[in-house]
Amino acid sequence: MAKVVILTSGGNGLREAILNIQNMKGNHMSNEEAIQRFLDFSNSFEMLGVPTGACEVAISAIEKQIAMKPTYDGNFKITFCKCGARTLPGQNYCSYCGQALEA
Repeated sequence: MAKVVILTSGGNGLREAILNIQNMKGNHMSNEEAIQRFLDFSNSFEMLGVPTGACEVAISAIEKQIAMKPTYDGNFKITFCKCGARTLPGQNYCSYCGQALEA
């Protein structure tokens, strides 16, 4: 399992929330669980009027770590990432957006 490390600037509230999340499971949390936790925190912060941009960035970064199948063209020599960038078969990540790709 991947370990999620997030650096934040300013405001200790989000940093403390992240540390609490990591300590809950001894740093062994699936990407899906981490995304759900950030969604929960984002909703709580939103109700308190706290900006949620950092949670959204964290969720986006975690989602890119989850490998996705690229889309193949008709002759299977060129593949495409979900962002639309061309990739090569067997490429592990999109060189344009950083999305993890299944080989």
